[in-house]
Amino acid sequence: MNYLRLLEDYMKSRLAFSITAIALIFPLVIISCADNDTNTNLQAQAHTEQDFVSNPNLAAHPDRKVVVIDLEPDTAEEPENLTGELGFDVIPFNYTDATKQTFCWEDPQLDSEHMMKLFDSQGQELAAITANGECATVTLVPGRYEMHLFHDNRSDDIHTVFIMPNVSENKTAKHLPKSGGLSMLDSSRTSQAQNPTPSPTEFSNLKKLINTNNCEGCDLRYTYMTGSLDSCPVGYDPNDPDGGGFYPVSSDYFINISHADLTGATIEDPSHKHYFLLWCYASMVETNFTSATIANTTLFASTMSSADLSNSSIDSVSFFGSTLSGVKFTDATVSNSSFNTADMSPDIDNHDQGTEFTRATVDGSDFQYVLGIKTVGFYGAKLTNCTFSGLDLAETFLFSSTDLTDSDLGSTNLSNTVMADVTFDKVNFENADLSDFECIQCTFTGANFKGATVTGSTFDATGAIWTDGTCVCQDASCSNC
Repeated sequence: MNYLRLLEDYMKSRLAFSITAIALIFPLVIISCADNDTNTNLQAQAHTEQDFVSNPNLAAHPDRKVVVIDLEPDTAEEPENLTGELGFDVIPFNYTDATKQTFCWEDPQLDSEHMMKLFDSQGQELAAITANGECATVTLVPGRYEMHLFHDNRSDDIHTVFIMPNVSENKTAKHLPKSGGLSMLDSSRTSQAQNPTPSPTEFSNLKKLINTNNCEGCDLRYTYMTGSLDSCPVGYDPNDPDGGGFYPVSSDYFINISHADLTGATIEDPSHKHYFLLWCYASMVETNFTSATIANTTLFASTMSSADLSNSSIDSVSFFGSTLSGVKFTDATVSNSSFNTADMSPDIDNHDQGTEFTRATVDGSDFQYVLGIKTVGFYGAKLTNCTFSGLDLAETFLFSSTDLTDSDLGSTNLSNTVMADVTFDKVNFENADLSDFECIQCTFTGANFKGATVTGSTFDATGAIWTDGTCVCQDASCSNC
């Protein structure tokens, strides 16, 4: 289910709005509410009223930029960027797909009577809701629509309204602060998932993290972090091709959530692009990510020593060059991710705690060039379709009660290695060194040993493709080949 949100904060003055409202919503959007020069990467990813005034052809899109408006009462002094008339604002929307949309508005002021109406291009009213009233659902065909937001004129206060891009409905609770807001749900893709809601303290800490990039030791449970925390310490310089076109950015951008509690939190790029959200040189030492969701994210050269990712869900995440010493991936689900060049050596600052993938389910992920791979615990793990090629795994007892079906161990050094109860079905061992390799109660059905060295090895090769690349073993000793 896609989700489009309007968040409204009731303010006592325009000054209070300009400072507080942005801070309230800032964790959910990429908007600078202070020094515009502090982060060139966080360029405004929002449409303001002035944008619509300056460009009459502009229309918001439910899957793209945030829309920020001021909702003034009839008695307000007319501002320059008025999009409608005093008392209401008009925001055009362009829908490119047929969508079954549900509109709901929660307001912290129980007696609030603000109203939203949706009109099609012919001026026909399609939906209308009031704050804290009943929700409304309407099916929208591709086309242009107008959203009208009406101030209830019960006070002279100005309200800020944020219209957020669509996100998954199962993140709804994580997006909504306790102060409430207007929500727009794409009911055509409904998810029934229910998630805990961040407490006021947790939400306040998330605001602090967005504003300062630092929330060491904070309680951030069940919060939702998107591109508003994008913080890669390099920028592109087209005038410096000799330098690779990139230049370093101040370390002020580096995320610091060491020792923080992110139980059940979500870190992802909502556009679902591969490795799109960038956290570079982030500090996440001993951070608790238990049951967290991390997706479509690059954690470049970040330090996660002894972090706990037990029971977490990790999809399309790159840990390239990151320190994963002593990290717990116990019972985690990992897919389409890369640990390339990550350091999984024991954490010398935490009693040499080792990195653990105990009972983890890992699919389609890359462990090439991992440092300290020999010390990692994979007991009971399912490591299907993973890449371990070229690694030195000699003289270890690395895998036990592990499933490596369809994985790639080509050119891997497994000499003098002892393993037990491992499924190597359809594994690629091409050109690997398995001299004096011993595997007890292991299966190799469909495994490919083409060009591999198997001198002195002891394992049941039944069903495997032998070293000539053509002969299929008919018994444990592959006597027929």
